[in-house]
Amino acid sequence: MVILQLKDGNETVFKQVYDLTHKKFYRYFLKRNATHDTARDLTQQTFIRLWQYRQT
Repeated sequence: MVILQLKDGNETVFKQVYDLTHKKFYRYFLKRNATHDTARDLTQQTFIRLWQYRQT
């Protein structure tokens, strides 16, 4: 199960999640904010927080 592996700190699974969802998050934020820099920063923050709070 991907969630359990992510909670255990599996970096390979995190990379897979990143690869599968990065563009979707970026497009979502770009539609909401209209600047590439803001969308890029929000996308990055999303994945940083996912990793920081992976155990909860």
